Amino acid sequence: MWRKLSILTVVMLAMGSVSGSQAATSVELQPGTLYSQSLLFGSSTPRLATTVRVPSAPFIGAINTSESRTLKVPYSLGNSNGSAITKVEYSINRGLTWITASASPITISDLTNKASYLVQLRARNSKGPGVITSKYAKPVATANRITFTQPANMSYGASGQTVSATAPGGSTAVSSLTPSICTMGAGKVHTVAVGTCKLKATNAGDDFYAASTSVTRSLVISKASQTISFTQPSDMALTSLDQTLVASTPAGNVTFSSSTRTVCTVTGRAVRAVKLGTCVIKASHSGSTRYNAAATVSRTINIVTSLPSPTEEPTLHPCDPVIESDGSINYCGVISPAPTTSATPSPTTSATPSP
Repeated sequence: MWRKLSILTVVMLAMGSVSGSQAATSVELQPGTLYSQSLLFGSSTPRLATTVRVPSAPFIGAINTSESRTLKVPYSLGNSNGSAITKVEYSINRGLTWITASASPITISDLTNKASYLVQLRARNSKGPGVITSKYAKPVATANRITFTQPANMSYGASGQTVSATAPGGSTAVSSLTPSICTMGAGKVHTVAVGTCKLKATNAGDDFYAASTSVTRSLVISKASQTISFTQPSDMALTSLDQTLVASTPAGNVTFSSSTRTVCTVTGRAVRAVKLGTCVIKASHSGSTRYNAAATVSRTINIVTSLPSPTEEPTLHPCDPVIESDGSINYCGVISPAPTTSATPSPTTSATPSP
C-alpha cells in the first residue's frame, strides 16, 4: 500500500536550476524501497528513480509435524523490493538443491521420523533469488496407541490364558513385571504362584508409527481347589501287621487320623488294629500357599478275628500228562505223538451167483 511518508524538499537555489516556486514538491514514497537521490527533470514535476533489489526473506510460520514422515511449512512473502516475486523455493539439504513451492503450506514428504531437518526458503524476482530464511523441524511419527484387553483372573495351575494386545503399527510385545507370580510364553500368561500378576505391553513403532506409550494390566491369581485321592485300605485281623495308607493331593502329603481310636489307631501313614469292629480313617489336607484346603475323605475297614486264607491255584505234578498245542502228549518230558484215527474199512459187497 502506498501512503505519503514525508515531503521531499529539494532546494537547489544555489545552482539556479530550480525556481523558488519549484523548491518544494510532495511525492509518495513506498516503505522499504531504496530510492536514489537523483532528480529527473524531463517534465514540469520532478520524480525519484527507484533501485530494484532481490526480495526480502519470506516468513516461515509454525511447521506442522503431526503427519508421519511429513513436514507442512506455512509461509508468507516478504517485500518484493521493486520487482514482482516470480516464485518461492525451498531446500532441505542446506541449499544444494532448490525446489519450487506451489503454494503455502509447502508439503515435504518421504522424510525420516525423528530426524532434524533445516528447512530453507527464499523468493525470486527479476533481480534473482532473495534473502534466505530457515527453521529446524522434526517429522513426528503417527500416534501408535496400544489396545490391551483386560485378562481374566486365574487360579493357580490353570491352563495358560491367551493375552490380546495390539497397535496400528509395529510389533506389540507383552512381558511379565512379576515373574515370580506369572510368566508370558507363546502369547499366553501362565501361573507361577498366588498373588497379583502384572503384565506390560510395549511397541517400538516402525517407519510410520511412533513408539507407543506402554500399557499395563493386572490380574489376580488365586489358590486352586484340590481333592484327595485315597486308596481303599484292606480289612485287617487283630494279628495283622500295620497297614500302610495311600493317599495323595496336588499340594503334597495327606494327614491321616482315626475316627474310631478304640478300634484302630493311626501313626503317620500306618493303621493298627486294636479290637474287633469297624475302623474309620480320615484323610485330610489343610491347604498350602497355592492350594485351598481339601475336603476330608473317609475310608472304612473291618477289624476281624482272622482273614480268610487266599485260594491257591492247583499246581500240576511234574509227571501229569500235558497235551501240547499240536495234540502231542508230554509225560514227564517224554513226548508221544498225537494219536491217529484209524480209517473205518468200507463194507464189501458179496457177488451174487448167476442163476
